[in-house]
Amino acid sequence: MNSLPFYLPDKELDLRLCQICILLEILSFNQKGNPVLTIDKIALFEFIGKHPLIMNNILSRNHKETVEYNFAEIHSIEAAYPNRSKLYNYDEIKKILLILHSYGFISTRFEGKMDIFFTISEEGSSFAIALDSLYFKHLRKIYKKLYPIKTQPFSKLNQLIEYYITYPHEN
Repeated sequence: MNSLPFYLPDKELDLRLCQICILLEILSFNQKGNPVLTIDKIALFEFIGKHPLIMNNILSRNHKETVEYNFAEIHSIEAAYPNRSKLYNYDEIKKILLILHSYGFISTRFEGKMDIFFTISEEGSSFAIALDSLYFKHLRKIYKKLYPIKTQPFSKLNQLIEYYITYPHEN
C-alpha cells in the first residue's frame, strides 16, 4: 500500500513568513551587493521553489546543478499540475512582506520611478538563520540553487516557467 505524499499547506501564515524570510535571506542581493528582488521576482522564486520539475528544467537549461527532491515532492498533485495564478497574484505576498516589514525583518529600496526592491535586514537574517528544522534546511538548499539565476530578468524566467507548465516533460 502506497502512502499519500505529505505536503505543507500554502495558506499557513507562520510557515509562509518563514519561507519568504529564508528566500530573502538567500536571494536579496547580487554579487555586487545590489538588491535584485522585486515583488514579482519573489513570487516567481517562491513558485519555482515549490515546483521541482520546473525548477530542475530551468536550472538544467541554464547549465546549473539541479536539486534532489524526495518522491513526495516530485509526485504530488501540485508538482504535476502547477497553479500558475500564484505567479501573478501578489496579494498574499504583499501581506507577508508588510508583516515582515512591521517586525523589522525586511527593508524596501526604491530605485527609479517604479522599482521597489525588498531586502533582508540584519534582524531578518538572524531570524532566517535560526530556522533550523529539516524542512527549512531543505528549503535553504533549494533557494541556494536559485542563486545563479536570480539576476536574470523576470520576463525571461517567467517565459521559461510558462513553457515548462505548458510542456512539462520536454527538456
